[in-house]
Amino acid sequence: MTRLLIANRGEIVTRIARTARRLGMSVVTISSPVDSHAQWHRLADHTVVLDGDIPSESYTNSDQIIAAALAADCDAVHPGYGFLSEDSDFAEAVVAAGLTFVGPAAESIALLGDKARAKKAAADAGIPTLTAWGEASADPDTVLGHVRSLDVPVLLKPVFGGGGKGMVRLHPGDDAREVITSAIGLNERNFGRGDLMIETLVERPRHIEVQVLFDSFGTGVHFFTRECSLQRRHQKIIEQAPASSVPESVLGAMQHDALRLLGGVGYVNAATVEFLVDAENRYYFLEVNTRLQVEHTVTEEVTGVDLVELQLDIALGARLPLQQRDIALRGFAVQARIYAEDPSNGFRPAPSHSVDVAWPSTVRIDSAFEGAGSIAPFYDPMIAKVIASGPTRSTALESLDRALADSSYFGGTSNIGFLRLLLATPAVRADDIHTSFVDEHLTRLIPDSAELQATAAAVAMVWTSVEEQSPVTGSSWTGPHGLHRETLRKVGSDPIGRELIADGRVVPTTVISQRSNHWIVAADGRNISVVVRGGTDEVTLSLVADGLTTTAGRLGVGTGTWVCVGGWTVKVIEKVYTAKDSDLSDGEITSKMPGTVLAVLQTGTRVSEGDVVAVVEAMKMETALRASSPGIVSAVTVTVGDVIDAGQVLAAVAP
Repeated sequence: MTRLLIANRGEIVTRIARTARRLGMSVVTISSPVDSHAQWHRLADHTVVLDGDIPSESYTNSDQIIAAALAADCDAVHPGYGFLSEDSDFAEAVVAAGLTFVGPAAESIALLGDKARAKKAAADAGIPTLTAWGEASADPDTVLGHVRSLDVPVLLKPVFGGGGKGMVRLHPGDDAREVITSAIGLNERNFGRGDLMIETLVERPRHIEVQVLFDSFGTGVHFFTRECSLQRRHQKIIEQAPASSVPESVLGAMQHDALRLLGGVGYVNAATVEFLVDAENRYYFLEVNTRLQVEHTVTEEVTGVDLVELQLDIALGARLPLQQRDIALRGFAVQARIYAEDPSNGFRPAPSHSVDVAWPSTVRIDSAFEGAGSIAPFYDPMIAKVIASGPTRSTALESLDRALADSSYFGGTSNIGFLRLLLATPAVRADDIHTSFVDEHLTRLIPDSAELQATAAAVAMVWTSVEEQSPVTGSSWTGPHGLHRETLRKVGSDPIGRELIADGRVVPTTVISQRSNHWIVAADGRNISVVVRGGTDEVTLSLVADGLTTTAGRLGVGTGTWVCVGGWTVKVIEKVYTAKDSDLSDGEITSKMPGTVLAVLQTGTRVSEGDVVAVVEAMKMETALRASSPGIVSAVTVTVGDVIDAGQVLAAVAP
C-alpha cells in the first residue's frame, strides 16, 4: 500500500492523512467544488474535485470516487466515517476495482450494518437485546400501525445508517404520522433506505461502547470502553474513555460480548459495539459501527495506540501486533465535538461563508481547519474535536474546559459556550448522566440572551476604544472596523442615531469610567466590568468581562465585531437605520438558513395557522416553515431541489 485515497472530508481526512504520511504513503483526497480550497487538502499529494456539492454528486458518489482512485494510481481507499463508510456496495466495488478497502469485508458490513440482522446475530450469540416490535418497514402506514398497537414508549431506529440520525422517541398519545414520514424520508436521503425498526424505549439509559479490532487471522482485542451518554438529537457531543460510572464487572461482560459477537461472524478490521445500560446496570446490545468512530480519539489517548495505523496494517494482511495483555489504560480522556450550530435555536445548523477559528495548543485538536474557513450548508456541521487528557476524570474535564475557554470562533454560531455550561453542570462533574440529560437540562444550558448581548456590546465598545488609543467618555467614541465614527447622522430628512446592535438587538452602550486596563461600561442598563488582559492587534483582543473569559475578533473592515463571551459568539455592529426600516411581512415564508428545498405547497393551496408551507434541509436537519396566519398560498418562488440562501423568500401566504 503506497498511495491512499481518503473518501471523506473535514477533520477525519487530516487525521488519516497524518498517519498515512508518517507510514510513508502518499495521499489523495477527493473534494466537492465548494470544498476544493479547504485546508484538509494541504496534506494531500493530489486532490480530485468531483462533480457537485451535494453528497450524492460527490462524497457518496461511489462511481466517481473509485474512478478518481484509479486515475490517481491509488492502491487503497479509506472511507473515514459517515458517507460511504458503512456502504457494503461501495466496499465491494472498491475491491472489485482491484483496490484495497481499509475496513471490513462487504459481507460483514451488510450483516452488521443492517441493524435488524445485527440484532439477531447478537441475540443468537446470547447477548441481551431490546424487545423489537413488528418487522422493519419503510412504509409510513405499516410503521404507524405497529406504533399505535402498542401502549409503551418506543424508539424508531433506521435499519441502515448511523450517527443518531433518523432516530425518534415516541410515547403513547404522540401524533406520530408526520414524525414517522419525516424520519423515513430523512433516512432515504442520507442512507439510501428508509426502513425503520421499532424497539422498546429504555428511559434515561447510559450509552457505553467497546472499541474492537480483529485481524484476518482471527485474533481480536478490545481497547476498553467509552462513555457517550451526553447527546443532543441522538448524536454524541461529549465522549469519555474509559467509562467510569458502570461497575467493572458489567464493563468486563460487555467487552467479552463484543469480542464474541465479532469473532463469531469472522469480522476483520476496526469496529465499535454499542450498548445501552439501564438504571439497574443491565446492559443491552444496541448496534455495531463497522468503521472508525468519531470518538476513536479518546481511546487513542488512554491506550497510546494509533487506531488508524492498525487499520492500515490489518488491511495489508498483517497480524495484530498487540495481545490483550499488552493494552493498558493510562488515565482518562474527554472529547468535545465542536459544531457550527445554534444551541439556543434547537441546535439549528449555522453555515457561514466566512469564519475564523483559533484552537489552543495545550490539548489535542482534530480540526477541519484553523484560521479562515467556511461552513458549507450541504454537510454535517461538525468542524473540530477538542480532546483533553488527565490522570483522573476530574482533571481531564478541567483541562477540556480550559481548552474550550481558549478557543474562539468568529463569523458564525457554534456550540462552544453550550459545551462549557454542560461541562460545568454538577451532575456531569459527578458522572450522573444519561442519554436524555441534555434534553432534560436544556433550559439551564442556554444563557440569558439579553445579558449575553449586553456583555458583547460592552466588549466591542472597549476594543474600539483601545484600538483608537484615545480616552472614551460619555458617547464620544470611534472605531475603524464596521463601527461608525459619527455619533449622529442624517440620511435625507430622516433622523438616525448611533446604536450598537448585538445579534440583531439594540443595546444602548456608554463608557462610565476607565482606569488603566479596567473599564466600566453601561450596556442595556447594566454596569459591566471589562478588563483588557492581552494586547490588541488587527485580529483579536483578550478580555475578561464580568469574570468570563472573552475574546473579540474581526473578519475584515465593515463586518462589525465578533465577541466570544464564555464560548458564546455574538456579532456587534453599529447600525445606521431609519424609521422606514421594517421586517419582512408576516405573509412571506423565508428560511433562516441556506439549504435545499425538500417540499413546498402549490400556489392556491389553502392553509391554516401553523400549517407547513415548505420544508428545507440543511446539514442533514429538516426545518418545517409554517404559515403564521390562515390564508391562501399566493406565490411560490422555488421548486423542490432548489438550493436557497439564508433569508430567501420561498412563498407568500395572502389572507
